[in-house]
Amino acid sequence: MVVILGITGGIASGKSTFAAQLAHQLSSATGHEKVKSVNADLLGHEAYAVGTACRDRLVERFGVEVETTPGGEIDRRRLGAIVFSPDDPERVALNDLNGIVWPCIRDIAESRIREFSSESSGVEFVVLEAAVMVQAGWTSLVDEIFYISANADLVVRRLMARNSLSREEAMKRTSAQGGFGLDVLEHQAALAKKHGFAAPKEDVLWRASLSVVDNNYQSAEELENECVKGLAADIIGRYASLSAHEVVCAVNEANVVVGKCKRAVMRKYNIPHRATYIIVHDAKGRVYVQKRSAQKDYCPSMLDASPGGVVQADESYEVNAQREMEEEMGIRVAKYPLSFHGTFYYADGRAKCWGGLFSCAIDISPDDLALQEEEVESVQLMSCSEIIASASKFMPDGMFAFRKFLELAPSSVVAKNGSKI
Repeated sequence: MVVILGITGGIASGKSTFAAQLAHQLSSATGHEKVKSVNADLLGHEAYAVGTACRDRLVERFGVEVETTPGGEIDRRRLGAIVFSPDDPERVALNDLNGIVWPCIRDIAESRIREFSSESSGVEFVVLEAAVMVQAGWTSLVDEIFYISANADLVVRRLMARNSLSREEAMKRTSAQGGFGLDVLEHQAALAKKHGFAAPKEDVLWRASLSVVDNNYQSAEELENECVKGLAADIIGRYASLSAHEVVCAVNEANVVVGKCKRAVMRKYNIPHRATYIIVHDAKGRVYVQKRSAQKDYCPSMLDASPGGVVQADESYEVNAQREMEEEMGIRVAKYPLSFHGTFYYADGRAKCWGGLFSCAIDISPDDLALQEEEVESVQLMSCSEIIASASKFMPDGMFAFRKFLELAPSSVVAKNGSKI
């Protein structure tokens, strides 16, 4: 599955340089044919080319004076004079322009992404650069966003040198975009909400998967050597892990679904998600404890007294628990039904999740379980007392879930045959 990396930032922040360098570093490591670049800003020219509906809508809104010739290309200079006219301080014309062009640019960008996402393309990464990614509401197109920022003095000096501007003119340009650094991002987010380009839920998710890159380097070479090379290696590493591309359910801290994201993104940015925890035990109250595979992206090789899994997008707790039982240990819930004990919230420096807590009684020897090798190394039976005594060997959220089970189900055979928590 292809990974879409969004690059955005303020004027003269160096976002185009960063995007080009990131694509180059990813290509060098994975192969040129596996990395593609899309510059959404340049797609604007394509969006209102002669013969497009977008071009005709611009003429309908702004008049034939924006045409170079009747039925011909759009004169960007004339169009710019209209939308940035001092006689339109509320920027009504500019907002109308954006409302016409931005959806068309998005359509083209999505078409390119679909093309690169086909199995036959062989593409692994797409670097999507867009200065107005947040303001235009394009954040849902990407898996994660890199916001390129630079300090005020450096931005002004870059603008003066690049565009042959006076310091006063450069300051006016930065003022128009909302200032410097993260102020630009917040300004764009506010405009997106004001003009209806982004939904509140989208705002929650892109903020959760945002990396800020401080590009205060004095040269492109310094940026690449001291920043981009390391980032590219990290990106390749996290998407190479087990189940990295699995699309999971993202929630907020009130357990309300805010969207979906790749598992690698959830792990990288510690995005709140949903997961199931299942206490599997026998008639004597002994618990089936998993030793997790060394390939796992979270707590590899640790013990787990409440195995389960991350809830996928559009999947319920119950469906996930049933699927995990069958996939990981070959336990069919038709014969061994699940009992639901409620939900709970867990958070630490590595995981934030709303857990769905289940239990299941079975009569199968650990040796007869059909283990999923890439997920589970082995299974052993342990008593409640043994689990509590060796808690440091268990994954922390699983241990939290196990203690929660003892608290919520004190009359269970597991709790009765165990010791105090």
